[in-house]
Amino acid sequence: MIATRAGWLEGHEVSEVWFDPAVLPFGKLFEIATQKGCARQVWVTIDPQAEAAPAAKRLDAEPRPDKEPKYYLLQTPWRHVPMTDRQATVINALLRPGGPGVTDDAPLSPQQRALFAAVQARPDAGWPIAIDAPIEAAWARAAACARRPAATKK
Repeated sequence: MIATRAGWLEGHEVSEVWFDPAVLPFGKLFEIATQKGCARQVWVTIDPQAEAAPAAKRLDAEPRPDKEPKYYLLQTPWRHVPMTDRQATVINALLRPGGPGVTDDAPLSPQQRALFAAVQARPDAGWPIAIDAPIEAAWARAAACARRPAATKK
């Protein structure tokens, strides 16, 4: 998978998926999505995709981008942990209502998990929101915040 983008099409919440067909052919992507219940409706853009998924509809209009594509993630302390766009998409899905939450097998590094623990330990430290920020800059801001001394209570 190269990238995804949340959006809306014909009144349905959709995920636009960019993928490398040399790595993951469309037919296999469609099969996996169907097995996991992620493909109630599939829209295709080219004939080979339509042939691989005969039940799919032809895409006649661009999906309207979602205004808050990482909504669930942004409601939690995970919003302070720098992530790649792919990681943020996966974590957002795990945090959806009825989702399993962030599990041990979630695609996060030990450094990301350590930062999350620091955020939980000092929730009032003024942690910056890292989602959709350039990852290097987000790490620099998070590190600066982590180095600040904890506020003392009077």
